[in-house]
Order: sequence, then C-alpha cells, then structure tokens
Amino acid sequence: MQRALPGILVGGVIGSAARWVVVERGAAAEYPFTATLVVINALGCFVLGVAMARWPDATDPRRLSIGVGFAGGLTTFSALAVDIAAGLHQGDYAPIVASIPAQLLAGVVFFVIGRRITTT
Repeated sequence: MQRALPGILVGGVIGSAARWVVVERGAAAEYPFTATLVVINALGCFVLGVAMARWPDATDPRRLSIGVGFAGGLTTFSALAVDIAAGLHQGDYAPIVASIPAQLLAGVVFFVIGRRITTT
C-alpha cells in the first residue's frame, strides 16, 4: 500500500487543482455555487466509477491514484456542507432542498455511467 502513496498524493493535488479551476470558472460565468458543486461531485463519481471498473483490485495503485487521489481531491463534501450551512443561516431553504437529492442522484447516476462505459 505504501507504494501507492505517491500516486495518491499526486492524484489528490491534480484533483484539488481541477476542482479549484472549475469553481473559479463557474464563479466567473456566474453559475450558482450549488450547481457547480453538483457538476464537480458528479464528475468525481464518474471518474471513480471508471477507476473501479477498470481496476477491480482495491489495492491496485492506479485505482488508488485515480479513485482515492484524483476523485477524492476533485469532489468536495465539505464545500457542500458549507453551502448548506450558509443557506440555513440566510433562511434560503429552496437551494438546500434541491441540492441534497441532486447531489446524491447525480453522484450515483454518474458513478454507474462510469462503470458501465468502462465494462462494455
């Protein structure tokens, strides 16, 4: 497992940088932050689905680099929590009610798509 650590670290750095770029571009295009989070997390779930299908062995360093590193760095549960907390604080409940199921549904759907296109 320790031989996978450098790949996980590099994948995490690249995934985190990719998330930052997507968030910045979303802000520049004036997309709602909540919508940007759905896109980021769905993309990360897609990548994880591809990695898990391509490398079924959970200890495969490639799967760990891409799945744990890149997809883990790309996706962001903490930003989702902050977004929800901000909405609660402002009394703006509609985006929260839409965001939570949208995040879950998009994540599962894109994970399944990633697995299916890789195994077919």
